[in-house]
Amino acid sequence: EAAAADQREKARMKRLARFASPTSPPQGPGLADAPPPPPQLRATSSSSSDVFYDCSPQSTPRGAAGATPPHKKAALSSVSATDAAASSPRQAKSPGAVASAALVRVLQITLKKREERAGVLYLSEIASNVGEVELSALNIDELVAARLSMDQKKAGMHPLVYLMQAHRRCTDEIRNVRAPGEVRDTLVAASKLLARYAVSLLTVPDMFDNAVGDSDKVLSAALLGSPASSGLGAGMMQAPSQGFMSQVLAEAAEQETLTEVVSPLFDAAVQALKPPAQPLPLGQPPEDIGERHFGAARALVALFKEKPVTSAFSQRHDFFLPAEAAAPPPQLFFMPPPSPRSGPAVEANTALGAVVQQRVHAVVAGTNFANIHRGMQVQEVEAQFRQLRMPLSNMQMSQVAIFNALLRGGASPRAALLRWICEAAAANDAAGATQPDRSKVSSDGFLLNLGFVLLELSKPFLEEQTKANLIRTDTKFVAAAERHYGAFPDDLQPLSPSAADPAAAAAADGDVNFITQCFFLTWRVLHLGLVSQLARHENLLRHINRIHHQSADPANDLQLSRFMQQQFGTMVSLYQPALLSGAMAFVGTAARWIMRLLGTRANPDSQLPRMPEHFVEDLVALTMHLAIYEPHALEGASSHLTSLFECVVALLSEPQLVHSPHLRAKFAQLLYHVYLAAEHKPDAGRAMKFAQPHQNLLQMHPRAQVDLAQALLKLYGAVEAHLDVYEKPDVRCRIARLLKHLWGSGTEHRNTFQRIAAEQESFVRFANGLMNETNSLVANIMDKLTEIRNVQVLRQDAAKWAAEPNQDDLLARHAENERSVKANLSLGNETIHMLAYLTSDSEIQKPFLLPEILPRLTTTVLSVLTKLVGAKGVNIKVNNAEELDFRPQEMLAELCRTIIHFAPYESFHAAIAADGYYHTSPGLLPKALSTVKKLHILTAAEVEELERVVTSSGAAAEAAAAAEAEDGDVPEDFLDPILCTIMTDPVRLPSGHVMQRATILQHLLNDEHNPFTRAPLKVEELVDADDIKAKIAHWRESRMEVETGLK
Repeated sequence: EAAAADQREKARMKRLARFASPTSPPQGPGLADAPPPPPQLRATSSSSSDVFYDCSPQSTPRGAAGATPPHKKAALSSVSATDAAASSPRQAKSPGAVASAALVRVLQITLKKREERAGVLYLSEIASNVGEVELSALNIDELVAARLSMDQKKAGMHPLVYLMQAHRRCTDEIRNVRAPGEVRDTLVAASKLLARYAVSLLTVPDMFDNAVGDSDKVLSAALLGSPASSGLGAGMMQAPSQGFMSQVLAEAAEQETLTEVVSPLFDAAVQALKPPAQPLPLGQPPEDIGERHFGAARALVALFKEKPVTSAFSQRHDFFLPAEAAAPPPQLFFMPPPSPRSGPAVEANTALGAVVQQRVHAVVAGTNFANIHRGMQVQEVEAQFRQLRMPLSNMQMSQVAIFNALLRGGASPRAALLRWICEAAAANDAAGATQPDRSKVSSDGFLLNLGFVLLELSKPFLEEQTKANLIRTDTKFVAAAERHYGAFPDDLQPLSPSAADPAAAAAADGDVNFITQCFFLTWRVLHLGLVSQLARHENLLRHINRIHHQSADPANDLQLSRFMQQQFGTMVSLYQPALLSGAMAFVGTAARWIMRLLGTRANPDSQLPRMPEHFVEDLVALTMHLAIYEPHALEGASSHLTSLFECVVALLSEPQLVHSPHLRAKFAQLLYHVYLAAEHKPDAGRAMKFAQPHQNLLQMHPRAQVDLAQALLKLYGAVEAHLDVYEKPDVRCRIARLLKHLWGSGTEHRNTFQRIAAEQESFVRFANGLMNETNSLVANIMDKLTEIRNVQVLRQDAAKWAAEPNQDDLLARHAENERSVKANLSLGNETIHMLAYLTSDSEIQKPFLLPEILPRLTTTVLSVLTKLVGAKGVNIKVNNAEELDFRPQEMLAELCRTIIHFAPYESFHAAIAADGYYHTSPGLLPKALSTVKKLHILTAAEVEELERVVTSSGAAAEAAAAAEAEDGDVPEDFLDPILCTIMTDPVRLPSGHVMQRATILQHLLNDEHNPFTRAPLKVEELVDADDIKAKIAHWRESRMEVETGLK
C-alpha cells in the first residue's frame, strides 16, 4: 500500500509539473502574495521573464501578505505604465490592452477597480499588492488559480462550471478576432490554460482551496444534461462545448490521466442508459426513450470524438461479458432470472448493451392506437408512426455514431467492437426460434437496433459495388469459431449437407478484412432480429385475422383491440423505413455475393462452400414479407430485387445446391409475390397495383427465358413427395400461376417447356403431381360445395332453420367449408387450366402417353368428369359462386379440351376404355358431350373432335371386352397384383413380388416405398422378370394354338 501511495504521489507531482512545461505560455512576473496556481507550489524566478514552479515548501501561508520583490515591482510598474498609455482617449488601444479587455470578458475577473461590474469579479487583495495592471498571458495563470480557490458561495458557481463557461466565452472571443496576432495568441493560451485547470480539478482537486472532489459529477451532469443530479440548478450549468472537451481530453491524455478523467463520465452515461434496477410492478409499462437517455447518448458521442477516448472505453471492465457474468435481474417480477451469458445479460452487464437497448416499447407505442380496431384514418396512423419513430431514429443515429467512433478509434477499439458484436450474436443464438425463451434472448428492440447499426456501418459496401467486391468469396470466417466467438454455431442447418466444410482451411488462412466480417455479422444479426421478428409478426397478423373473422362485433371486441394495438405498436420499430431500406440494400448485396460465389466454382456441377441455410432463406423471407405486408418498402429497390431474382433463378435451376425442398418452394412463393404483376394475381391484396421495373424480369430476363419454366416444372413435381398437405396446395397454386404467365410470355419460354418435356423422368414426376392435384382438389371441392348448398337451402327456410338445434356448429362448419373451397378452387382452376394448355403442344403430349403416366391421365379426366357432369357438377347452384370462384362450365370446357388434344392417339382411346371409371360409368363420355353441346362452351371443331374420342373409346372398350373373354381363366401369376390385368412388361421387386412396370413406376411417383413391405424402394432396384414374361408369352401362344385347333 505504501508503494502504491508513493506511485500515486509521483504521478500527481508529474501532473502538477505539467503547468511549468516548456509548451506552456511564457509565464510573466509572479504575484508573491497572491494565491499560487496549485497548493504547495510557489513561483520562483531567476529573471523577470523566466518563471518556473518547484515543489519546495511554501515560506508563507497561502493568502498571507508579503512584500513584492524589487524585480517584480519593476516589471509590474512597466505593465501599469503601458496600461495608462493605452487608456488615453487620444490613442488607439494597444494589442495588450485589447487582449486584457478580452481576458476580462472571458475570465470575468479584473485587477482594476473601475472594471468591476456585475459578472466581473475584482480581485482586490491581489490588486492591492501589485497594482491595477492589465491581464495578459503572463499573469492569468495565478489569477485563475486564485479564482478557482475561492469559496463557491462567494464565487457564485462551481469551479468547473466556471471553467466551462469561461472556455465557451474564450472560444467566442477567438472567433471574433479577425487576424492572427497577440490578442489571438493570448486567447488561445487562455483556452489551453482553462483546459489544464479543468483536468487538475478532475484529477487533483486538493490543488485548490475550498475545492471539493465532485468535479467529475459536475462534468457528468453537464455532459448528460442533468444539472439536478449534481446539486446545481439548471440555470447554473450548460453542456460543455466540444472545444472544451477536446482540449480537456487532449490535456488528460498528455498527462496520462485520460482514464481517470473519462471513467466517471462513462459510468454516469452508462448508468443513465440502463433501466431501473428493480423489476417493474405488474401492469406498469416499461420506460420509453426519454431525455435522460438522449443526454447519455449525446455525452458518449461527444466524448468519442477524441480517438484516445474510444480506446479507454473499449478497455472498461464491462465492455465484454465476463466469463462468469452475474445474472441481470428480470424486468418483470414473474420472469425467471436470465442466464449469466445470455441476451439479457448483454443488455444489462455490458456498456454497449446499455447503449443499444434503447428502444420504443411496443406495449407503450400500442396505446397510441387504442381505437385502431374501430378504424383510424390513414393520415392519423401515419402521423402517429412519424411521431413515435422520431425519438427512435434520433437514438439510433447516436448508436451509429458511437459504433463508428469505436471503429475509427484504432485497431484496439475496432477489434473490441467486433468481438462484442460476435458475443452479442452468440448470446442470442435462440432468438431465431418461433417462440424464443425471453429469459435467454435480448429484447426485440435491442436486436433491431443492432441490425440497424450494422446496416449503417455496411453502407459503404452496400452502396458501392467496388467495395462489395472486397467481401471474400468463401465462408471461412463463418466456419472459424475462434474468429467469430460463437456467432455462427456449428449446428446451424447447412444450405447443402454435402457441401465442403471450409473450417479446416479457415484456421490456416490469413486475416479476414473488416468488410467481410461486417458483412457476415450483419447477415447473422438480421436473421436473429429483423427476419425472425417479421416471421413472428406474420403469425400475429394471421391470429388477428382469425379473431376478426370469428368476432361477432369487431368494433367492441377487447381481445381484438389488444392484439391490434400490439400489431401497430410493433410496426413502429419493425417497419421503420430506414431499417427496411437498409435491409433491402443488404439483400441486393448478399444476392450478388452468392452469384459471385457461384461463379468461383471449379465446374458447374460442384457445390457451394458450406454455409448456413438461413443465409438464403433470410433474403427470401424478408423480401416476400415486405411484398405482402409493406409493399411500399420495395419502392426504389428494383436494382436489389433484380440481383435477388438472378440469384433465386440460379439456385432454382440447380436444385442440388439447396437441400431443403421447403426453401426451394419458398423461391416459387417469392417469384409469385414479388415479381408477378398484380393483374396476374387474384389475391394481390395490398400489393402495389402500378407496374414495377422488376416485374418485367419474369418475361424479359435472359436467364428466366432459358431456365425458369423448366425449374418451376421440376419444382411442381418435387412438391408432391416433400411437402405436407397444408403447404402443398398453396405452393402449387403459385407455381401454376407463374407457369401460366410464362406460357403466355413468348416463344422463348415455350421452348423451355418443350425442353423439359424431353427430360422424361423430371416431366413424368411433374405431370403426375399435376394430375394428382387436379383429381383430389375437384373431389374435395365438390363434396364441400354440396354441404355449402345444403346449409344455404336450410337457412332459406326460416321455419326449418329456427328449429335446427345445432345452428352454431353448422355455421362454423359452413364458414370453414367456404374458406376451404375458396382456397382449393384457386388451385383447382389453375391445375385444370395448366393441364389444358400444356397438352395443346404436340411435343409436350408425348410424355403423357408413356405407359407409367397415361393411365393416370385417363383416370384424372374421367374422375373429374364424373364430378362435373353429374348432379354435383354444372347443375349445382350455390348462392355465392362468384365469391367462391366456382366456375364449373369453364372447368368442364378446359377438361374437354385436354381430352380433345389426345384425340389422334389410339393408345389414349384404349387407356380410356380400360379405365375403371369408364366401366362404372359407361355413359360418362356421351353425357359430357351432350352437356357441352347444350351449354355451347366449345367450338364446332372441338365438339367434332370430342365426338371422335367418344366413338373411338367405345370401340376400344368393345375390343378389350372381346379379348378378355378370349383369354378366359388367366393364371394368377400372370396378373398384375394391383390392377389385376395381364402383365406385358413384368418386373421383380427386391421383396420378390412381380408387377407390371408401368404400375410400380406410377406408384413410386407418389410413394417411394415397396407397396407390399413398405421398405424404401428406388426405380433402380427393379429387375426385369424375364422368366414371367416368357411364361406369359408361352401361355398366349398355347391359347392361340388351342383356339386355332378348335376352329
